[in-house]
Amino acid sequence: MLSSQVLKIASHTQSFPYTLTEPGIFTSNKQPQVLWLGVDAPVHLKTLKQAVDTMAINLGFQADNRPFKPHLTLGRFRPDHPIPPPAAYRITPNASAQNILAPITLNTRTSAVHSSATNTPAANSSTTNTPAAHTSAHTLAQNSAAQNSGRGAVSFPITCRATRLILYESRLTPSGPIHKALCEAPLKTQS
Repeated sequence: MLSSQVLKIASHTQSFPYTLTEPGIFTSNKQPQVLWLGVDAPVHLKTLKQAVDTMAINLGFQADNRPFKPHLTLGRFRPDHPIPPPAAYRITPNASAQNILAPITLNTRTSAVHSSATNTPAANSSTTNTPAAHTSAHTLAQNSAAQNSGRGAVSFPITCRATRLILYESRLTPSGPIHKALCEAPLKTQS
C-alpha cells in the first residue's frame, strides 16, 4: 500500500531543480546538534511535501506540525564528545569542507527526494519524519572542491535536480541514526 502511494505521488510530480545554499546549524538547549545546507526549492517541493504528508496522514501516521525547513543534513554533533568552541564550527560560504565537517560525526545518508546536481550528488530533506533524500556529505564536499579547481572550498549555491522520491524510515539511536529505504520511485522527466 505504501509503495503504491509513493509511486502514485512520484508519477504525478515533475522532476525539478533546487539550490543548496549556505550551511546552518540546528540547536537544542543552545547546543549545536545538526549541521546542514539550506535548500532553496521551488513550489514543486512544497507541493510534493504536502502530497506526501497527506498520504502519511491517510495511512494513519501522525501529522508533523513543525515549520517546513528544507535542508540537507551533513552530520550530527555527538553528544558524548565535548562541543568545540563556536569558532570551530563557524561556517562561511567558502569554508574548507574539512573545517566544516571536522567537529561532527558524518551521516552518509539523510532522510526523500534524491537529486542529481551538476557533477555533484546531493539531496534535500525536511525536518519532517516523512520522506527525505540520500547523499554522501563527503562526496558532496569532494565534488564541490573538485569543481573549485582543487581549492578545497565548497562554493554556494550548488544547483541540483530532484529526480526520484525515496521514502525512508529513520531511527535515532545512541550510536547514530539508522536509515532504511522503504520504497523508491522516479519523478516524471521533462519531455
